[in-house]
Amino acid sequence: MRRPVVKLKSDLTQDWMVEIPDVVLFDVAEKDGKYVVAGTKERKEGYATVISDDGTIVSERFFEGEGDSYVSSVDVTEDDNIIFGGTTNWDFWIIKTNENLEKLWEGKFGGSDLEVLRKIVALSDEGIIAVGYTRSKEIVKYGESDGWVLRLNVDENP
Repeated sequence: MRRPVVKLKSDLTQDWMVEIPDVVLFDVAEKDGKYVVAGTKERKEGYATVISDDGTIVSERFFEGEGDSYVSSVDVTEDDNIIFGGTTNWDFWIIKTNENLEKLWEGKFGGSDLEVLRKIVALSDEGIIAVGYTRSKEIVKYGESDGWVLRLNVDENP
């Protein structure tokens, strides 16, 4: 089964529609007329597609993690690379690709318990901010599901 992704014009009429695999979509980013859509398939793998301004699928791929894995957030860096944030094996999961979704690097960040990444943002200084929560006491020592903000340099290869 495939699902539609629809772009609407300002008058709410359809501009274009493309079909993608049966995935749950979580986020979209846009830069220079290209849309990057991110989500997950059955909480087992992350999903991404790049769609051009005319509705053509430029590239599409799945990202396999460890155990339960999903991509919940996406952003485009100043140099047109793409960063995806999500959770794999209950750790923060960050993936950097080029605009064709070819993986440049990926990394897992976390402690001994649950970490869930909710949002990732590319910064103008080439850094990344990842936001979510953790239950790992060696990271934050206050309560049950404490907020966690992680800052990385985009050029770092974890």
